[in-house]
Amino acid sequence: MARGVTDVGTPQSAPNYGDNTMPIAVVGMACRLPGEATDPERLWKILADQRDVWTTTPSDRFNHGLYYHPDPSRNGTVCFSQLVHVFNC
Repeated sequence: MARGVTDVGTPQSAPNYGDNTMPIAVVGMACRLPGEATDPERLWKILADQRDVWTTTPSDRFNHGLYYHPDPSRNGTVCFSQLVHVFNC
């Protein structure tokens, strides 16, 4: 791992823009979330409760057969469809 780490140099401070900053107001927000997370508050609740809300991808979204292959070394494919709990990222 040490071989892949490179020196990023000396940390730099943020640029100084002087006193010409002005307050902003967020007046709206939009998001598209999967499943039960129909708004940001529900997404936060799911995360805070550490709930597993995994579900299968609808078959009409794309052809699953084009992406599945049992050989994990085959590029451009996935080798599992029901065992997502073994994926730890």
